[in-house]
Amino acid sequence: MPHQLEYIKFDQIVRFCLFSYKHGSPVDPAYIGRHLSNNHLIPANANIRKALARAKRGDIVRLKGYLVNVRTKSGSKEAVVWKSSMSRDDTGNGACEVLYVEQLRIGNRLYQ
Repeated sequence: MPHQLEYIKFDQIVRFCLFSYKHGSPVDPAYIGRHLSNNHLIPANANIRKALARAKRGDIVRLKGYLVNVRTKSGSKEAVVWKSSMSRDDTGNGACEVLYVEQLRIGNRLYQ
């Protein structure tokens, strides 16, 4: 798909990753839908958090960690629930992965 990237515009709106493309361009939206992965990353420590901020467009980044569900509370009430997708076949709302990142590699540099 790298040859199609110049024709695709990606937008992140809150927790949703959207894409658009010009009609008639050589883009296969079904292929993109099957291979697009919207990841929400929770750094395990300050070092991982700083490394995530250093990653730039074009970097080869490898993440190691666990898919997690997130529940927060405000007082005695549940405030936020984020469930990680456990499938690569789903699309739309709820298809994102929430990853607790314990290790990060940017190029040849390893962060833990």
